Amino acid sequence: MSELGADPAEQMNPFKERIAVFHSNTTGLDWYEVIVKVYLTSGLLDDFYFRLASGLDDELQLEVEKALRDKTFEKFAKRVLIEAVTADPVLGSRLALWGRRLMGDVLLELRAAFDNRKLAHVPKTKVLTVEEENAVNLDAYAKLEPLISELTGAHSARMETIGLAA
Repeated sequence: MSELGADPAEQMNPFKERIAVFHSNTTGLDWYEVIVKVYLTSGLLDDFYFRLASGLDDELQLEVEKALRDKTFEKFAKRVLIEAVTADPVLGSRLALWGRRLMGDVLLELRAAFDNRKLAHVPKTKVLTVEEENAVNLDAYAKLEPLISELTGAHSARMETIGLAA
């Protein structure tokens, strides 16, 4: 962003409140819930960013994908969580519920990040009837559905990897 003449901190300002609210709503009761949160949320975001990177020029896409391939934390989280849920099935049940809740919260945030009118190619200034607005929303949802299905599938696989039912 800096190379393009933009201040990264300034560019993030519109999102700071949403991020803070997300984190406050998904604090976690204990260390294991925090590890699950970081593991699952970062996995979902990495999946999403891999998809976004496909729209970049080749050189930048390779750099973004290289950064996203660092799995240091993922390896740590898998080891810790597999050991914990193997030793304590009750913990595993609680973390499975927590993982499902996180998925829902992340998808709500993802959904809120998109502008339905932009997705449906409808100008913001155009006045719509209730029926037209509903049609715009349905069109936008239809465009996001393949992405949401892909992210949900990857989330389920991530949960299964650590011994949790998605």
